[in-house]
Amino acid sequence: MENRKTILILTTGGTIAGKGVPGDITGYTPGAVTAGDLLGGLTVPSGVSLETVEVCSKNSDDIDCGDWHKLLTELRSGMERSDIAGMVVLHGTDTMEETAFLLSLTLEVKKPVVITGSMRPSTAISADGPLNIKNAMTLALCEKAARCGVLVTMDGGVYTAHGVTKRASYGSDAFEDEFYTPGRIFDDEVYLDFPDAGEPVFKDLDLSFPLPGVPVVYFTAGSDPKLLSLAAGISGGLVIAGAGAGEYSEGFGKVIEELSIPVVISSRTGRSYITEKMLLSERTVPAGALSPVKAAILLRLAIHAGYDAQGIRELFESGHGTAFNH
Repeated sequence: MENRKTILILTTGGTIAGKGVPGDITGYTPGAVTAGDLLGGLTVPSGVSLETVEVCSKNSDDIDCGDWHKLLTELRSGMERSDIAGMVVLHGTDTMEETAFLLSLTLEVKKPVVITGSMRPSTAISADGPLNIKNAMTLALCEKAARCGVLVTMDGGVYTAHGVTKRASYGSDAFEDEFYTPGRIFDDEVYLDFPDAGEPVFKDLDLSFPLPGVPVVYFTAGSDPKLLSLAAGISGGLVIAGAGAGEYSEGFGKVIEELSIPVVISSRTGRSYITEKMLLSERTVPAGALSPVKAAILLRLAIHAGYDAQGIRELFESGHGTAFNH
């Protein structure tokens, strides 16, 4: 009997499974199309079979800790199955970078894990989902991809979980990588030039119960400092998306000094690096190169894992748990 390889497809809903008025790219319902319909028209490589598991079916803005736990459980299980060559996660694009980063911190990658989605629903003209799925399957069969950790592919580009970000609300080329020149996929050929991914710092962490809340407070000129107090009252920690190099008003500063929860300082600029010397308060932690949303993911996991204030500082300074080995 032929020794067939299996790609495990994990679906979560999103635009890629969206359905709307035929031809339109807006006004659709996310997660309305089944995995069978999404995959039915695709050509599967010879000797490869597909297995699908529905983790959830929702807009990615509604992805929660329970969904992350289910997804991580399925991926960890797939890692242990000898018949699984690689795994593909179909995900909405709005929070794709957050799920990718969380998985990179918690999943020990021993075989390729690829996340993809689409910018247009399945019923749109020139829907980008089919090609993205085809590319994701190609990448999932590439053994070299496993050493790069959790990867994202969109519009032919390949991105690291650490660096991937959504830069536009439209267009199939809405994603980019903040740190590395993206890998590419051309006609079933994978081109990767990423360094090896480091050990996931939270690889044994139990996500079966909710992570603590860590909101991102976006500073703007005239922002009311009471926002920080209100957010802190219902949160385990805070991330501030500061102006420029993570800066904020004197009013914000006074509230920060009174808080007892961890506060991480990032930048709202979209391309930054926050260092210890840039901080306006010694009790805050620099986010380094992490975006506000990824800093929040790391802080949530750190608090959940029981890190104290010094441990959180060292975690952020160490390379954010996804440092690459050069």
